[in-house]
Amino acid sequence: MFILSVALQTSFFLDVWLLPLLLGAAPIHALIELPEHLGCNSSTTNLFKNTRTIRTNKFVEWFTNGNNWHVEHHENPAVPMEYLRERHKQLAPKIEYLEPSYREFYRKFFRDLISRSFRGESSQAAFKN
Repeated sequence: MFILSVALQTSFFLDVWLLPLLLGAAPIHALIELPEHLGCNSSTTNLFKNTRTIRTNKFVEWFTNGNNWHVEHHENPAVPMEYLRERHKQLAPKIEYLEPSYREFYRKFFRDLISRSFRGESSQAAFKN
């Protein structure tokens, strides 16, 4: 896109590629990826303790490409995304960090972040459920 924009002496191609990337895709991707391990027990290799699964509706599951089933994915990366929901039924009792929704995860996350800032604590402190 950069080369095309320079060659045609226009910013149009950069605008329709770079701006949506920076203002849309990148922040949304970060919000999808953030919950995977944040606040989980990073001192263990036990995937049921160091990874999070988020239950959600089928649209959000599609939108995140099944990323919400993160424990299930780590348990067996060869399982196709469309089977992770079924795999979750078998693994759910073992999962330590299981959120009912992205909304609930981010409600807790921002509540914790705001609470830490009012107490003057580092924002780098790990989010805890």
